[in-house]
Amino acid sequence: KQTDPAIVVMDELGINAISLLSGHLGGANELSLLIANELGTNAVITTASDITETIAVDTLALKLNCIIENFADATKITAHIVNKEKIGIISTIPLNMKLPDNIIMIEKINEKLEDLKGLIIISERTDNRKVPCDSVILRPKNIILGIGCREGKTNEEILNSIKDVLNSSNISLKSVKHFATIDIKEKELGIQEAAHAVGVPLVIIKKDDILAIEKDFSISEFVKKSVGVGAVCE
Repeated sequence: KQTDPAIVVMDELGINAISLLSGHLGGANELSLLIANELGTNAVITTASDITETIAVDTLALKLNCIIENFADATKITAHIVNKEKIGIISTIPLNMKLPDNIIMIEKINEKLEDLKGLIIISERTDNRKVPCDSVILRPKNIILGIGCREGKTNEEILNSIKDVLNSSNISLKSVKHFATIDIKEKELGIQEAAHAVGVPLVIIKKDDILAIEKDFSISEFVKKSVGVGAVCE
């Protein structure tokens, strides 16, 4: 499911656009609907969550730009949703979307969960408590890592520091949206390679942009003396 391409099949008269493979994550369902709309023909979609007008966990993750922690868990929860069983959802990010009636918002993990068949946890945190029902964790892309380093720091050194910081803060690496660094570090190979290893973009922030807001943060006098601006990571 994580690597399948979207495949849509059409009959020779163009009457049916059939979503054959990777309807959700690959986008075949959406593509079938687009083709049918353009040609004024019929989209054939057979995924259970779509024909029952509910939502699959992988579709939810796609809409919210989240990473699914465990696909086996996602399959279990989707089955509960399709079967109209009661599912809870708790999230550290806003959910500005309509959810099926059998998915209810949970404010805290310690609320009564005994009457739920499953729980969807949307969180960047890794210290989530175990729950007395099936559950799946979705990792939102909501963490930006500000990185500064001495010249010549290696990819391995930077990655080890990142992992240490995230582990001590109970934050998942899968929730990292991008790396950010100051423009004078734009060509620092270690930072570039670390971003590539994690699979996220490296965003370059101009020194003057940091200078304009550095007063709002803790300033390192050593860094300010070295590069002309403090609070680089922040």
